[in-house]
Amino acid sequence: MRRVLNNNGRALFFVPAFMFLWGVQDDVSNHRRRYTKKVFSEKLKSAGFEIERITYANITFFFPILLGRLVMKLTGFRPASENNLTIGALNGFLGKIFGAERFWLRRANLPFGVSLICIAKKKFFVPLGGFLP
Repeated sequence: MRRVLNNNGRALFFVPAFMFLWGVQDDVSNHRRRYTKKVFSEKLKSAGFEIERITYANITFFFPILLGRLVMKLTGFRPASENNLTIGALNGFLGKIFGAERFWLRRANLPFGVSLICIAKKKFFVPLGGFLP
């Protein structure tokens, strides 16, 4: 991603958070891992990015998802997809709850959540010899 960004270009990352939240949906979505803010920040910095903002997101559903995944682990229940567990009639209501988080995300960084949002800027490097492109 860094290669295709303009100098000082920005990238928006939205990745899953916390390995202990790993569940069926991570397998379905072909995730490879879940991240903490510290680990994701370090990976981006080592790849030549400068972090402008990083925060957890989706705090609203953190505890229900944690509880659901713990129950699945304890019982051995493994649906084909966690999307099969939702009640379609609640989607609009749950979407509004999730959308209400925008208010808090504009004002503060959240201490935990199901996801991680990061805005990172490609560091501008001056080539050897000091010539600017």
